[in-house]
Amino acid sequence: MRADKKTERRDAGFSLMELMVTVLLVSLLALTVGGGVTVVQRAYRAVTLRANAQTLLSSTITAMQEKLRYADVKAGRDSLSNDPEKGICIDGIPVVTEATSGKEFVTAYTGEPQTDEAAGTLTVEIRVSEKESGESAAGPVQLTIRSLQPVR
Repeated sequence: MRADKKTERRDAGFSLMELMVTVLLVSLLALTVGGGVTVVQRAYRAVTLRANAQTLLSSTITAMQEKLRYADVKAGRDSLSNDPEKGICIDGIPVVTEATSGKEFVTAYTGEPQTDEAAGTLTVEIRVSEKESGESAAGPVQLTIRSLQPVR
């Protein structure tokens, strides 16, 4: 009868070794899933920032075309300026607002705007950079605006 009681006790639960192996496997699984979530979050942030930079570049191009289309070519060129905080400005007024550009990016043109008075065009190269690092996030894109002012 004693042998039967010992057998029953051994079969009644899990051994310490079985519990330790189970805890180890669950820990490895949690570590793997946690690491995967971190990688996915970083990738999502990078893709989102890139998309926001592309959207800002597109908004800047559209705004510049609208604001400079009716300007004299020379006056349009002379009114452009780069502001490190506000981005591209026309007569000191930002082309896109901070609500559009957000806190991460700033727009800028590179080089000097080029004019062709005979054709009535203003050409400028635009890029979007991260404010903190200064790294290019989108662009550069060469934008040529044809003025609707009559050529004199």
